[in-house]
Amino acid sequence: MLETLEFYTDASVKTFPDGRVFSCAGAFNLNTLESSYVISPDSTNNRGELLGIYIALKIADSIIRRHRKNYKIVIYSDSQFSVYGLTRWLDGWVKYEREGLWRGSNGKPVKNQELFKLIMLFIEEHDLTVQFLHCKAHVCLTNNADLQKASRTFYESNGYEIRPDEAYKISYYNNMVDQQSRKYLENVNPDMYPRVDNDSKMYVLRGYAPIKYMRSLAC
Repeated sequence: MLETLEFYTDASVKTFPDGRVFSCAGAFNLNTLESSYVISPDSTNNRGELLGIYIALKIADSIIRRHRKNYKIVIYSDSQFSVYGLTRWLDGWVKYEREGLWRGSNGKPVKNQELFKLIMLFIEEHDLTVQFLHCKAHVCLTNNADLQKASRTFYESNGYEIRPDEAYKISYYNNMVDQQSRKYLENVNPDMYPRVDNDSKMYVLRGYAPIKYMRSLAC
């Protein structure tokens, strides 16, 4: 059985007086206590959440290379959009793909799909075994009712129950990454970042050849 690398990811957003929205994405590894945070200009919360997952995979790959052994990577995220997209909806998006774009059942292109593709391609290229788990956001650790809600959310999203102490641990580290990402945003000067338009965000999709559907998701 593979040893586990346990990651917690999250993102925060801040709107500045000129209307620009910045996100800060972060990932924390419980095994080595490594963390990384990235500022993304002209972004959204969903983009930040996906970027946090990508950061976790980058850290995991560096740990695997250092230790020269394989691990099962477990990533906790409070972004239902990110986790469900990577575990439930992806088959459908690939099924409805046209002109190199993943599409929903309504025929419209999936939002932020260049980041989903970046994540999937990284997992495939590095032959990673990954489990994505959805958790409740902003849990009050001193409120038992809130912790019970966190346990229910986990069960509803992931299909199995966790102990109260596990719900506390997951919520604790999720909150920690969230709080740290907010702190980084407090010191951002938006004038230091060039604007990023929608065309620039979609550059990954141009000339994109559909990747083989990734089969290494852990059960």
